[in-house]
Amino acid sequence: MIKKLSGRNTFNDITLYECEVIKVYPETRNVLCRSIGGIEVPDITASLMTTIGDGSYLIPRIGSTVYILINPLINPFIVHYGEIESAILETTVAIQLNGNEYGGIVKVDALTEKLNNLENVVNNLLSIFNTHTHISAVEGSPTTGPVQIDNDVLQNTMADELANPAVTHGTTATE
Repeated sequence: MIKKLSGRNTFNDITLYECEVIKVYPETRNVLCRSIGGIEVPDITASLMTTIGDGSYLIPRIGSTVYILINPLINPFIVHYGEIESAILETTVAIQLNGNEYGGIVKVDALTEKLNNLENVVNNLLSIFNTHTHISAVEGSPTTGPVQIDNDVLQNTMADELANPAVTHGTTATE
């Protein structure tokens, strides 16, 4: 009755809680948090984003502080992150980072395989060249020994030589 008289009956009560992250559930895009900001409430399950679906969301670090907004009309969700474990961006079309003049991001595993195949071919050619001999077609003529062009062999490329582990990409969302 008092809310109606004051005109606040059309407003929703919104509460902001300071919480510690206890557990992260990336597959459902939720976290379990414990209130630490003075108001004692039961542990809160909150969404990483306002609406669960494709888009961008942050994964908080376990033990870090987050602020959770609670409104009776929607599920609780995080509005501020103290520490971020990872940032996720999912899209069905394309992602562009600071323009597009460099083209797409390299598929490191495929590039590593292609480089290793090329390195193996070059090493095989070097081995064949370094061990071949010229046989004289004329009897009694000397046979030349092997001619060494190079003693160095190429070492196989490792994926971690090409990739920045802090930035990954793929065609499916994984956590």
